[in-house]
Amino acid sequence: MVSHDRYLIESCADQLWIVADRTVTNYDGDLDEYRRLVLSSRNGEPAPRERSAASDKPQRPKSDNRGPLKKRIAEAEGEIARVTEIIAKIDTALALLDIFTRDPKQAAQLSKARANAAGALARAEQQWLEASTQFDEAAG
Repeated sequence: MVSHDRYLIESCADQLWIVADRTVTNYDGDLDEYRRLVLSSRNGEPAPRERSAASDKPQRPKSDNRGPLKKRIAEAEGEIARVTEIIAKIDTALALLDIFTRDPKQAAQLSKARANAAGALARAEQQWLEASTQFDEAAG
């Protein structure tokens, strides 16, 4: 299963695999540990090994600034749905048996549009992941 839905992964998966740098490796930690590892590597900081007992308690921010993050998450989800629908339509057109022989120019245009849409989908998923991570951090 491949998903960006953290709750789905936590409820279904019993193993995590890292796909990076053209390799696939089994990850022994949980999603929280992996998230900390990724965030610390982005910031150039070493990954935290253990949390202290004081940090185990959820901490609520003094002011709830999650509204803009909810909006960003919703916008990213909308974009993901929109682009996914476009990709499905392009795939349907490309699945026609004679599209490449009947109209190679159109087939090439559809293939290029599919590649562009796949890039847009990847960007929207990345925006969703970043906003969801920030939302989770703000929620404590």
